[in-house]
Amino acid sequence: MKLALVIYTSFWPVFIQTTYGMRDIDSTLIDMARIHRVRRMRRLAEIVIPSIGPYFVVGLRLSVVGALIASIVTELIGGAPGLGYAAWDRTEYRANREHVRADHCYRTAWART
Repeated sequence: MKLALVIYTSFWPVFIQTTYGMRDIDSTLIDMARIHRVRRMRRLAEIVIPSIGPYFVVGLRLSVVGALIASIVTELIGGAPGLGYAAWDRTEYRANREHVRADHCYRTAWART
């Protein structure tokens, strides 16, 4: 379930950015390729893929961030040992340690008076 959530979260930015890249292809390039009777696979390899490349990379950047956030959140909710669990455990450990330190300071000050 956690893996499905991470995949779902990381799929949409790549898909949306790739769709924007497909819309942004210059139509004159496609028309010129048709006029010169360039086959579909060569058109795909030489026009479409280089045109959507930057959009795809932006989608990957966004999806990596989303996947990392989704994995941390699912580990926090699920309690599985991982990055989210380690962060949660560390904050509780720090809170307990500060409580012990404050209690020790209070007892030391009380004993000196």
